[in-house]
Amino acid sequence: MYSRWICFLFACLLGLSCSFPSWAQNKDPNCSAANLMLVVDVSGSMSEGGKLEGLKKAILDTVQQFKTTLRIGLISFSGTKANLLVQVGPENMKDPKAVADHVAKLQKAVSALKALGTTPMTAAMKLALDNYKAEIPKDSLHKNPDPNTKRRHFVLLATDGEPTD
Repeated sequence: MYSRWICFLFACLLGLSCSFPSWAQNKDPNCSAANLMLVVDVSGSMSEGGKLEGLKKAILDTVQQFKTTLRIGLISFSGTKANLLVQVGPENMKDPKAVADHVAKLQKAVSALKALGTTPMTAAMKLALDNYKAEIPKDSLHKNPDPNTKRRHFVLLATDGEPTD
């Protein structure tokens, strides 16, 4: 079961990176590292069949694979709400310490994920959108006066069910 999650996440990321070469491997000098918010289901059904363990492994592998090319964040959802666990980051992708610190935050948050409750997927997607709306204006790149400077923003939803909200 875990290998199916890994294949799913990597297929999504690699599919997008093949469709948009500058997305994962930035070749455009005016395009900075993309933001990727991982929105993950940790509802009760994720405890069945090794789904949560597979998802955790897939997230950690994804973080390791793309830690220097993507700014990654993490939202989990279960019960009645969604939680922002790790803000998209790091701010400075060229600073090895900042990258390592951010990876450590993500690893800690992923290891603490527990499956419980229902599937408030709508709340999770709304949180991802609201978070981007609040954080994009704070991004130093967003304040750059050069209109050619860009940063792409992506949300990757990983779930095994239908929303309960």
